[in-house]
Amino acid sequence: MQGGVHPDLPITYYEDLLRYLREKYPAVHLHAFSPPEIKFIARKERMSFYDVIARLKAAGLMSIPGGGAEILSDDIRQEVLAYPKPRLRKWIDIMRQAHKNGLRTRRR
Repeated sequence: MQGGVHPDLPITYYEDLLRYLREKYPAVHLHAFSPPEIKFIARKERMSFYDVIARLKAAGLMSIPGGGAEILSDDIRQEVLAYPKPRLRKWIDIMRQAHKNGLRTRRR
């Protein structure tokens, strides 16, 4: 489940969405929120990546996709990608924080 960021949606929106999906579709593996989305939520909520991921995991998040790593050069990432993706160091930090929270990650 990925789809960008919305400046008006608080973290509670995503938590409620995850809880709803877990309740209605317990067999579905909730693989959602790429590093750019985690970064956006963390900045908006003034939270650490670790805390954002912990809250989403508590709400039902099961793993994180590896989106946002299309190009590994920071200079080129900032120049050619439509939405400002996190710099490579931040992308890696978000994935590390996911692992510290016990979540698996996957880059497709």
